Amino acid sequence: MATSDDDDRKLTAYLDRELDEAEQAALEARLKNEPTLRARLDALRVAADRTRSDYRGDPHNLLTSFRGMAPARQDQVRDLRFDAVWTPRDRWSVKFDEVKSSRDSNQPGLHYKDVSTQLSVQYKFGN
Repeated sequence: MATSDDDDRKLTAYLDRELDEAEQAALEARLKNEPTLRARLDALRVAADRTRSDYRGDPHNLLTSFRGMAPARQDQVRDLRFDAVWTPRDRWSVKFDEVKSSRDSNQPGLHYKDVSTQLSVQYKFGN
């Protein structure tokens, strides 16, 4: 007999000790009589133990166990910014911005380079 989503919720609550005494007793009785349910409980227990052990280590290396011990991602980010403001008269101002950004990574496909340029002219009305 296959387990249902409701069975999975009950088994997870059982592993987390969130069932009341009556629900726990009923589930333990089913576990004695249903080998499929016992097997699902064992699988959920293994998954829960593995998840807990993964979170005990360095959070940056969490995915290494799932990627066959791939090295942790290491990025180097560089930003270069140039701003210039010119005010030729009291009411006028001209602003120029240029930002160059780049990222180098030890993981393929995560490199980028970007240049953004902005020119704005402002005129102040009134006194």
